[in-house]
Formats: sequence, C-alpha cells, structure tokens
Amino acid sequence: FIDLSPIATMAKIRQYESKAKIGDKNFSNICHSILNDKENSGTLEEIEEKTCIVNAFLYLKSGSENALNKISYLLGMNFQENWLSGPSVMGKTLMLSRDFDFDALVPIEYAEQFFQTTHKKATSKDNFVYFCGKDISGNYVDYSLDDSTSPHIIYTGRTGAGKSRQAINGLEQILGFDKKTGFASRFGKIKVRYTDVGFSCGNMALKLQEKYGDKVKIYPAKVSGLKFSLFDIDIINGELDKDHLKFMISLVNFALDIQGQETGVKTQVMLSSTEQEFLERIVSSVILGKKFGSPHLSEFENEGGYEELLSNLYSLGFDQNTEVHKLPEEYDYLKRPILDDIIAQVGIWAKKEEFSDLEKQDLVSLDKKLSGLKSLSFLNFHSNMSRTDESFTHIDFDEIKDSPIDFCIIYWLLVKEWIAIMKKEAKEALRARVEVPITLFYVDEAHNFFDYKDTFGKLLEKATKEFRKYGGKFAFLSQELSDAPEKVISQIGTKIFVVAPQEKDKLREVIASYFGEMDSDDREVMEKITDYMMFIMYDKGSLGLKFDSDREDDWFYKPNHPDF
Repeated sequence: FIDLSPIATMAKIRQYESKAKIGDKNFSNICHSILNDKENSGTLEEIEEKTCIVNAFLYLKSGSENALNKISYLLGMNFQENWLSGPSVMGKTLMLSRDFDFDALVPIEYAEQFFQTTHKKATSKDNFVYFCGKDISGNYVDYSLDDSTSPHIIYTGRTGAGKSRQAINGLEQILGFDKKTGFASRFGKIKVRYTDVGFSCGNMALKLQEKYGDKVKIYPAKVSGLKFSLFDIDIINGELDKDHLKFMISLVNFALDIQGQETGVKTQVMLSSTEQEFLERIVSSVILGKKFGSPHLSEFENEGGYEELLSNLYSLGFDQNTEVHKLPEEYDYLKRPILDDIIAQVGIWAKKEEFSDLEKQDLVSLDKKLSGLKSLSFLNFHSNMSRTDESFTHIDFDEIKDSPIDFCIIYWLLVKEWIAIMKKEAKEALRARVEVPITLFYVDEAHNFFDYKDTFGKLLEKATKEFRKYGGKFAFLSQELSDAPEKVISQIGTKIFVVAPQEKDKLREVIASYFGEMDSDDREVMEKITDYMMFIMYDKGSLGLKFDSDREDDWFYKPNHPDF
C-alpha cells in the first residue's frame, strides 16, 4: 500500500523518533531536530511533500525474483524472505491493518515510478478498472478511462492487426465476462451498445444471451428494416428538451451532408442558420401543439417492420383499431410527428403573411431539404426500435457497410434512440438514489463517419454533451488515426494503437503530426512494443499494454453470424 499523505509521513517520523529513543540516539536526535527545530521548519515541510509511506509487505509467486529486484531498486529498499501463516497474511494485507514494522519512508518520485508503471491501481469512481494486462516490462498494469479528461476511446490498427480482438478483450474485462460460462460480474452495471461489422462480437453476444435472456438484444442482420423518428423529443417543464432539439438539428445536417455528397444533389446542402431556427420553432409548435395525427395500430401493420412492437401491444389487450394516443406512457415515443407532419407545417408557414419574402424563401428551401430526406425510407414513419432497458445490445452493419448514407445515418439514429433510453434510466436511478449505469457505445468501421468532418464533429459534440449527463462513453474502431478529423480527436481522451513492430516508424510520424514529437518516456514505451500490443496515449502520458490471451480462445474472436 502506498500512502502519499503528509499525515502518514509525520506519523512515521514520530514513530521513528519514539523507537530511536530506546536504541539509536543519533537517529533520535535527527528526528527530534526535524520535528522541533523551528528555524529549519522548511526541512520538515519538504519531507512531508516529497516523501510517502510504503507498506513493504509483499507476497510473490515462485520465480518472481526479477520483479522483486526491480521493486527493490525503484524503492531503494531491501527485502527479507519470510513465510507467514494464513492468519498473519490476513491480518496484514487483506484486512488492510497497518503494522509499522512493515512500513518504510521512500521518496515520492521513486514510489510514483513503481506506481505508474507496474502496479498502478487506478480505480474509477465506479470502483473498477476498465482493463488490465502486461506492460512493456512484463508487469501487470491497470488502466481506467477516468485517467483522461475525456472518457472516449479510439482504437486504430490495420485490418488483421488485432484491433477488434483487443477491443473485445478489453470489453470482456470491463464486464467481468467469462467465456466458458457466459457469466459477467458487472452485467447490468455497465450497459453496452455494440455496433459490429462482420460479427466480430457475435460470440460474446450469443454467450451473454444464453445466460441473461431478454436482457440481451441481438438485432437481425437485416438492419435495412429499421425505422426511426427524427422528432421524438422530450418535453421538460412545458418546453422541448433544448439539448435533444439541438442534437436533432445536428442529425438533420449530418444526413443532408452525407446525402448531398453521395448523390451530388445540390439541394441537399446543410441547413442555413435561419432554416435551423425555423425548424426548431416548427418542431416545437407541432409537438407542443399536438399538430400531428394519431395513427391506428393497423397502419403499423400495413407499414411492416413492427412485428415485435405490435406483439407486445396486442398482448396487453390493444387491437388494430387502437389509436397511438391511447397507449401507455412508455410508448410516448410513438406520440410524436413523423417527417410528413413537419414538412406539411413548413408548407403552411411558408404561406403566412407575417413572414417577409426572404423568410418565405428560407421556408421553401427548408421544405425542399426535408422533402429530400423522404428518399431515406427508414425516416418516413415511427420508430420500430425497442425501448426496453436491455443491458447488452448487438447489431451488425455488415449488410450496409458499403453504403455511407445508410451506415452513417442509421448509426446516429440508433444513438438518438439509445440516448432516450439512457435518459429514462437516469431518471429512474435518481429517483431510487442509486448510481446511473455507464453505457459504452462501441462502433466498428468508424472511418465511415470521418469523411464528413464538419457535420460529424458537430454531431459528436452534441452527443457527448448529452452523454456527460447520463454516463455514456464512445469507443470508435478505425484503421488509421489520420482517418479522423482533428476536431473529433480532440474530443477523445484515449487513443489506442494496435500496431505491429515493423509499423512503429509510421505510427511515430502519425503521432508527431497530430501531437508533436514524442518525449523520451513515450519513445521508450514505443520501442518496447511487441506483436499484438497496444500503445495507449492519454492525458498523463503513454503506456504499452498486452492483454492476457490464451490461444485456445481463438475461436471466440472469430466472426459468428447469429442464425436468424
């Protein structure tokens, strides 16, 4: 145990003085002088600030002499081998009781080397580390996202470098997941939304579903059947949630930007500031004034893709003739306008006499841009997404990985739906006076977003603003750091590079172009990176990390396509 507090240092010095009075007169005088010499009070202050207490009781596996020698060298201490019985070990370690005979004063600078590089126990506010493995010296190290000012991660590595494997291995540790049993010790405390490409995480999802049933949701591979509502926005104190409204505007701009670039249709440029203001006002007017229809459940049947929703509602006693506004509160997300409702209101506003000719032109332009989004079939009706609070969600985008429009827009519409679930859970947690669960958002092939640098950067900024309130953290998987715009990188505190030794020179160049030349400590870490190691950069420096990996587990990291 390492105690960096000055109080501990003072207590140890006084204890040394007390013991020295009996045996070592010179040492007693030194301690007495330090404690009582007012003229040299600065000496005591310096010792307090630069010294810490180390509980030097260690128990090691057989054959750990090299580790012991390193610890001895770093701390400037000699260790003597002892064999203690179980009760003795319990008393001095597991019960955390202190025994001065096993304590030593050491300079903080030495202890920090040891603390940072080998046995760093950086637990998060949630009382667990995010992942651990072996560092460049072969010692175990723990890493927590709370070490960074931003809790988000980006994994980079060429195809085949082991990027997905490392990400999934890290997720196993985060969840406390056991491959053989499917048991996860932190299941439910940590919510996971894993957007996959190629079913890399398929085995984990299936194992968890076998163990936890309905608490795990695996969406069919046919993601083209998903439907979303852009305008499902919460009402707070009689007004629309401003953050949610701004996120919707960013999402519309993102969709228009992608659609415009991919189709070359000039009308699909982003909204002007005036058009954004009009859209906010119109959406608020429509939702608060309930200027939209209330479809019957039969209309959902005709639309198709709502089988799970309708099955749940029919089991509750509702039928085809039930109107949406008669459904329970948990279905409020269906009591919102669809794209056609908003477009109709934009047309009405464009004919109002109160607006100038220039304002009417803006409204006509807004009408054209929103009408252009109707070509995206997944935006034309209500959401068919489940609003249940499953603890693990797996969805695979392999079907749409080559369609930037579908891939990018559907993903962020999913995020919008998941944020709504996070908000609901946060309110329930606050009412129950328990901690809001963390939600981790993994997204593979994230480089698909990065071609749309400006709108994606703004969208991520809005999303992370929402996330901060509700415990959300992103983990992006991409091939190159250079794929990501600088505005995005600045919002991600932890950069994880899965790199082969022969590619280190190239990686150094990439890092230098973004963050400047690496300092000597970072270069030393980089030099010792071996196959399938991660080079992690974060606010306080860098570290090399390799997860424990049994080759017998290779099957687990191979793509597994769930049978639907």
